[in-house]
Amino acid sequence: MDKLTAKTFRAMLEGGSSFLLSHKQQINDLNVFPVADGDTGNNMSDCLRGGLIELKEGEDLGDYAARVSSGMLFKARGNSGVILSQFFAGLCAGLNGLEDADILTFHDAYLLGVKRAYEVVVSPVEGTILTVMREAGEAAKEVISNFRSFESYFSKLIEEMNQSLLRTPNLLPVLKDANVVDSGGAGLLLIFQGMSNAMHNGAADIELPDIFNKPVLHEEGDAEYGYCTEFILHRDQNNHFSLSELITFLETKGNSIVAFEEEGNVKVHIHTLVPNEVLDHVAHYGQIIRFKMDDMSLQHDLVVHPGQTSEIKDLASLAIVPNKSIARIFTDYGVDEVLICNDSLTPSTGDLLMKLNQMNAKEVFVFPNNGNSILAAETSSKLVKGKKVHVIPTHDLGEGISAVGVMDEACFDSKDNRERIIAALKKNYSVQVGIAVKPFHFNDQDVDNGDYVGFNHGSPVSSSKRISDAFVNFLAADPSFLEKEVLIYLYGVSITQEIISEIEEKLHAIHPFLEIYALEGKQSLYPLIGTLD
Repeated sequence: MDKLTAKTFRAMLEGGSSFLLSHKQQINDLNVFPVADGDTGNNMSDCLRGGLIELKEGEDLGDYAARVSSGMLFKARGNSGVILSQFFAGLCAGLNGLEDADILTFHDAYLLGVKRAYEVVVSPVEGTILTVMREAGEAAKEVISNFRSFESYFSKLIEEMNQSLLRTPNLLPVLKDANVVDSGGAGLLLIFQGMSNAMHNGAADIELPDIFNKPVLHEEGDAEYGYCTEFILHRDQNNHFSLSELITFLETKGNSIVAFEEEGNVKVHIHTLVPNEVLDHVAHYGQIIRFKMDDMSLQHDLVVHPGQTSEIKDLASLAIVPNKSIARIFTDYGVDEVLICNDSLTPSTGDLLMKLNQMNAKEVFVFPNNGNSILAAETSSKLVKGKKVHVIPTHDLGEGISAVGVMDEACFDSKDNRERIIAALKKNYSVQVGIAVKPFHFNDQDVDNGDYVGFNHGSPVSSSKRISDAFVNFLAADPSFLEKEVLIYLYGVSITQEIISEIEEKLHAIHPFLEIYALEGKQSLYPLIGTLD
């Protein structure tokens, strides 16, 4: 093939997307830079699929490429996804106005893509996807006159990408320490191999380097910048705006910054501890039309609970929960809507924003049920239009149950309900019992790997070899335990009826008049979660 047409380009993008998708988890497993959050494969795949736009009848290469670029921009997320979208933006710009392209023209467009990708990264780091795309392009340019077909040209690009990828650990110490190649560069290699496969009707699959298949163990640690924050800002043309001034500001608030402007839209990606300050700063420039914020150490699996009605309520409630069993418990307690994620209870701000915008209410109470989700909820509340959002700072599911138990939407307004809830939380005593994954020491107690530990707001309070003892001892440690009237607790998948009976027997031996309600939560992270009121 010596000419690239719109139809061929569409087929090649399909091939690249399909091949990357089939190896997506391998790319996720390589992800250690800039943070080990295991999402590079997901982000690159999402970006590429955004460009898989159906070809219009009679559409030429240049017009189709422009729509591909736009589609990728709006699907781009994460450092790798944004960089990939800008590489293709430059490449597609190089095809502008063309009915088709020969090898030399396409390679010039490829180099424009590399240039564009470097330009949007505020502090480019070598040993990444940037290096892989640049070195492959430079090597192919040296022998560009030798190619008689796109097949041979792509073979050279893939060969050089592979060699460049294998060199990335020598350029980036974090890769060498983890014994992996760069995940973004690996994703790029797979995309181009898939594009090449499409020219060979799916044949000529690449043999992945051995280093692709080595297991990666991500050490837990505190990331310097904890929130991956991304947004697209539609600029108000009447307000002064300078991209360089915005970048200067962003550099004081975080790292891993990608920022660029295209057709009046400003795309920003940053890792920051203060996303609220970033959003407040850009708000006067225009309207945020897309937004996402994730805790980079955690991944979520969002399921939206159905049940939206056409009735507009004065006050509604939304609880963040880990599974359908606990969702039913919260709805039984009167919560209007739930957002189901995994046991970490950390949905992205984008997910929260979408759910809040769907709710038909003038005011909404949000129960995060996890201290790490409170910031995301507060950030979402500032972006919701047409309703007032109140974030109730519930640090765990126990506090959440206590809070929703005193809420009465029918009899009290938002001010009175909030006062009732805050008063209840001040008296609340909540517990989460988990399993120690390594030995540690607290309050003159030695905890071994596998022991059961009772936590309150993340701090250990009790421990035992038996889960029932860890739970009961924690509750009994409350100075006002004998004054409490009700215990409600959620039991997880590992809790047997024998353990439930043990808990009741031991608690009633201490507090005979305590009312105990055991609810099947089916959670896995903390087998026992309780609240004393």
